[in-house]
Amino acid sequence: GTSSQNDVDMSWIPQETLNQIMQSRRDKASPRRLPRKRAQKRSVGSDE
Repeated sequence: GTSSQNDVDMSWIPQETLNQIMQSRRDKASPRRLPRKRAQKRSVGSDE
């Protein structure tokens, strides 16, 4: 039963916790996306 602990971990973890983990992972995994969008919007405004 030790190898199946991984699956059980995910099973008992509440969806809210999973969502938080995924969100924090996303921010750390792709931190360039957020500032990139801001930069694009700023560029468009400056160009015009």
